[in-house]
Amino acid sequence: MWQAQGDMDAFPEMSRVAESSRSLGTNHPTYLKALHYLGQWFLDSDELSRAEILIFEAWNGRRKTLGHNHPDTLASFFGVVLWFVIKLEVTQALKLCHEYDVLKSFAWVYGLDHSWTEEASCLVATLESPQDFDAEKEKMLGFLKHLRFSY
Repeated sequence: MWQAQGDMDAFPEMSRVAESSRSLGTNHPTYLKALHYLGQWFLDSDELSRAEILIFEAWNGRRKTLGHNHPDTLASFFGVVLWFVIKLEVTQALKLCHEYDVLKSFAWVYGLDHSWTEEASCLVATLESPQDFDAEKEKMLGFLKHLRFSY
């Protein structure tokens, strides 16, 4: 369970959710959603070390609780990929996309013609083309920032 007291004091809403998780459990969807959103807020604020703990905990909890192909789990997955891209760990981001078989997951959940499936496909193609990464970085970051909240 996430217990960074300073962060919880700064975000009273998170503190309330964390308190409620004692009875609901740390894998409750409400608690995991709070972790996801707070982690993404820290990511947007360039506080990568604080974001890391939250986004990975939210993703792991959602995979365990909701399953691999749940829309909330996919959103948390893209928060993790965004974290790797911001840290310029493109190889790790691509490896994760392949291990998670993200295109198959998006096609299964949303369908082949859905815009989010197309965005996920563009993201993977960009990650696979390191020579295009610098030219496409802003576009890719836009995809990721959209996909992490696509549920």
